[in-house]
Amino acid sequence: MKKLYILLFGAMQASLVFGQQIAVEPRAKSVEGFVDAVEGISAQVVITNNATNPSDTNITWKIVERTVPTGWRTDFCDPNECMTNKQLNDAGSFKLGIGGRGPLKVDFYNVDNVSGTATVKILLNYNEGSPNFDTATFIARAWATGVIDIVNATQPINVFPNPTSTKLWINTSFAGTKQINIMDITGKVVLQAENDLNDQELNVQSLPQGTYFVQVNNNGTIYRSKFIKY
Repeated sequence: MKKLYILLFGAMQASLVFGQQIAVEPRAKSVEGFVDAVEGISAQVVITNNATNPSDTNITWKIVERTVPTGWRTDFCDPNECMTNKQLNDAGSFKLGIGGRGPLKVDFYNVDNVSGTATVKILLNYNEGSPNFDTATFIARAWATGVIDIVNATQPINVFPNPTSTKLWINTSFAGTKQINIMDITGKVVLQAENDLNDQELNVQSLPQGTYFVQVNNNGTIYRSKFIKY
């Protein structure tokens, strides 16, 4: 009996040492921001193949949960390719060598301009059917762009030059105090200003390259535009 116990214990240790392992970091990723049909927001995690068997390089994935507002689109990228408009129960595979690391990413697009929260959950496993598996969950909370039409003929806001690398001018044609927020694509405010001028100059030289939103609040009425920093 003692000998059998030792054999079983040794087998368990071997399975731990040589077992197939998938690591996902973090297992859940949340993002927030303004989203439309062109400018989406991305949630990304990193997968690591900790297997010890050279044959365990083919990893399968399957969408086991997809809860999104009507009119949203979810694109999915594994380390090998990016795929458009993936749905519940869609599946695929990719190769990742021993010790290899690669991104898993879901891009959320608000095609019908509807605010809301979306959740996509991916199940990961090896093709060999190993009992070892992991999951990656992607969550996006997004708001529709264009709360008020920024090309309204009577009360527009204009931003120029666009794109810009240093200075950004914000021109408005309405009176009153204006609260100006510059936000990145995640919705984080990176610059602020407040005055009653129709022309506001902001220094954006320190901002990383990318797309930014300009939000002007005039007595509770919000106007929005966007610009590209290069």
